[in-house]
Amino acid sequence: LVDGKSVAYDYLVIATGPELAFDEIEGFGPHGGFTQSVCHIDHAEAAKAVFDKLVANPGPVIIGAAQGASCFGPAYEFLFILETALRRAKVRDRVPMTYVTPEPYIGHLGLDGVGDTKGLLESAMRERRIKWITNAKVTKVEAAPMLRGHRRGSARRSDGSSSAGMTATHIGMGGARYR
Repeated sequence: LVDGKSVAYDYLVIATGPELAFDEIEGFGPHGGFTQSVCHIDHAEAAKAVFDKLVANPGPVIIGAAQGASCFGPAYEFLFILETALRRAKVRDRVPMTYVTPEPYIGHLGLDGVGDTKGLLESAMRERRIKWITNAKVTKVEAAPMLRGHRRGSARRSDGSSSAGMTATHIGMGGARYR
């Protein structure tokens, strides 16, 4: 330690945190892009301002994670937090929600699932009328149409459609590398 003392331990955990990868996709990120993030406090504060605008003027929302993300849990957590906040604001019925992920299926979490995460998350998303797109690769984010990209392999939307682009007024996606 700085004062010269030492601390005995059985295990040492070094939590380095994410290296955000907004530079890897054109139009990605809260600073000069068209997406929001909650990965840092300044990002979260900016996202709150966008949320307030969404409540005042409801419209479609895309939430998710981009290819290269190594941790998917926070994207799902934010998805359900946002859905709850929209219900409490009494505008959820006017905000279609779509979850976009490079995962091969909902609940994969980059871990080939944990228990029945696929069934549990799909059920929770259906119950809340949240559509999803799996196996997605985001190549560019624009103001409108909001998302352009392509799907790898057997990508599918929860509603069975296969449109490659969608329009949305707000987007919240995350991509982080862990080193």
